[in-house]
Amino acid sequence: MARKLRACPIHEIAGTTPGTVTASHIVITDSNNKVDTLDITTPKIGGAAVTATAAELNYCDVTTLGTAQASKAVTTDSSNNLANAPQLSWAARTAGTTTTGSLITTGSTWVTHATAGQCAVKLLTASTASSGDFACVRFRGRADGAGNSEGTNSSASAGINNYGNLCGGYFAGQPMAYTQSGSGNIVCGMHSVIDDTADGTSSGRRWSSWIDDHSINKAAGGHYLLRMSDNGTAVKDGAITIYSGGRLPVLFNFEDQGANCVIAASASGTLTKTHAIAVQTPDGTRYIQVGTIA
Repeated sequence: MARKLRACPIHEIAGTTPGTVTASHIVITDSNNKVDTLDITTPKIGGAAVTATAAELNYCDVTTLGTAQASKAVTTDSSNNLANAPQLSWAARTAGTTTTGSLITTGSTWVTHATAGQCAVKLLTASTASSGDFACVRFRGRADGAGNSEGTNSSASAGINNYGNLCGGYFAGQPMAYTQSGSGNIVCGMHSVIDDTADGTSSGRRWSSWIDDHSINKAAGGHYLLRMSDNGTAVKDGAITIYSGGRLPVLFNFEDQGANCVIAASASGTLTKTHAIAVQTPDGTRYIQVGTIA
């Protein structure tokens, strides 16, 4: 049976402008096959209803792909990059979530703060494990070539004259007001260790801690490679404690003579082991005077 076409009333055509939608009139596209506005109650695509509101769809109306905008969806550009990255706030996280890939930052943009106590990145995590190790952040650098490899490289630099204290790394063990009944547990500000559990061999040298100074000028107020201070209120047992485990044949080993650091035993016998600490140097055993010679 041939389909009957409905005759269009003349008033539905009269006053119609191609490309402009008019209520109670037929819709005619313009020369570019477009219309200006069309209010659809329940649009469908492939039979599936589009439930997003107009405001929600407008979140995707970004000016430039790959550049973040306020109150807009975040997109990447054709190279899968994102510029003007927004501030991220993690109110909660899913346990066991793993992120793979690489985080690459370029340029030299400084994040500035004018209030004491602020920081560019702050991450707070807590562990309820009854045993084993836990780390808030773990960095690991692997040497797959002949170049140097560093797990973490941090620095503090000055940007003005008369700057405050500069500390490349600050570490603190904070027991707070909580008690610790286990006598074998330790609280320390920094734990540095060579983790050679795979029995690797090395023809080079190994130091659990390395203190170095690249200064070209001596500080007028005092210049040392190491300073130990006690700013607490409780009396301590000492400045240094050493556990050798029977594996430290000498207490100190000097790689060079160390002018004004070590001296040879006096021929007159006024310097004895009672007054000094024996150390090993390239020139043999020498002594560091620690007491007053009578």
